[in-house]
Amino acid sequence: MRTSRLRLTVFAAALAMAAPAAAQQPARETSPAAATAKNTASAKTTPTTKTDGNSVKPAKPAAHSTSGIVRSIDGTTLVIAKNAKATATETFTLTTDTARKGDITVGTRVGVRYTTESGHNTATAVTVSAKGSKIRVAQAS
Repeated sequence: MRTSRLRLTVFAAALAMAAPAAAQQPARETSPAAATAKNTASAKTTPTTKTDGNSVKPAKPAAHSTSGIVRSIDGTTLVIAKNAKATATETFTLTTDTARKGDITVGTRVGVRYTTESGHNTATAVTVSAKGSKIRVAQAS
């Protein structure tokens, strides 16, 4: 009997604390039409990621990585090929924020981390590979 009375008291106290919090929350729309309109509107917007309950930041572009042999490099562009004989290349934009590790020159094997936005690859990090020995690369004319 004593245990039942204690449980009832604890339950009543929990209910008393939860009631003010429930009263402060705004009423939610429950109609199916309102839910559909809300889902349709959010599907048309830019992807977002919630950081906390109050603010929303745009989602970051997906990060990718690849590796290859440097065909050409200048202050703003890096071009790599999968191997020394490959004719297909990948081009990356280098920015002031691009992390660069090692002596990156033509013929060096590198790893590239990058993001793609609107079909444009921007390198976030370029690192000389552990196999970083120089490879003779035929220059395109």
